[in-house]
Amino acid sequence: YKGAQGASPKTRTKKAAKQLATELSELAAEDFAAAVKKGDPGSTKNAGRMYRGILEPGPELALFKLEKGEVSPPIDTPRGFWVVKRLK
Repeated sequence: YKGAQGASPKTRTKKAAKQLATELSELAAEDFAAAVKKGDPGSTKNAGRMYRGILEPGPELALFKLEKGEVSPPIDTPRGFWVVKRLK
């Protein structure tokens, strides 16, 4: 979104980005792969094993609080909104 780290000047507003992230989070709860396809080009359906200290603090805290199979609500980070799913 505008103002996020690395965002282009033509990117969406923060409000529009949060709305999209909310929609993707809801879709991800049912079909994470489909949500990834609708997400940004950096999205992935499996980032592999994540150890503490690798991710930014917000996504890391959310990820390790989730139960197996659970999807997070949108997480605001300096680089935009993230949605994460705990696989194991």
